[in-house]
Parts: sequence; structure tokens; C-alpha cells
Amino acid sequence: MVGNEVLRVQEHLTGQRYGAAFSDAGPGQPGDLRISITTEFEVRYWTRALGCTADNLRAAMFAVGPMMLAVRQRLRKNS
Repeated sequence: MVGNEVLRVQEHLTGQRYGAAFSDAGPGQPGDLRISITTEFEVRYWTRALGCTADNLRAAMFAVGPMMLAVRQRLRKNS
């Protein structure tokens, strides 16, 4: 399972789609990926993928919304 998580993170950060569970968008629209943190697994996944704490992730999402690219930019700006 850990190998699949690493693959998902790598594909997510490069803008490639891993599966429909990570996006509301159609194929080829990686900028439309939305972050969901409704479960502990999702929080763990996104904090690892974005290299931040859960508190920093929540604060960034509060500031810019759930869009992955906007959250990633916000986290980079504040680091």
C-alpha cells in the first residue's frame, strides 16, 4: 500500500492524474484537482503530498479553498 501512496503523490505533484477519486475534472485538467480532508487518511495523504502539517494544510485551504494548485502555492509562499 505504501508504494501506491508514493506513486499517487508523485503523479499528483507532477500534474498527472492517478484516478478519478482525486478530481472533479475530466482527463487532462490537473489544475482542477480538489483537496478533500474529510477523513484521517486524506489528511495524511495531503500532508505527505504537500510536505506540510495538518494545521498548515487546513489554514491554506481556509485561505484559498480546496483547489490543489492554489493550496500548494499558498503553502510555498508561507514556508
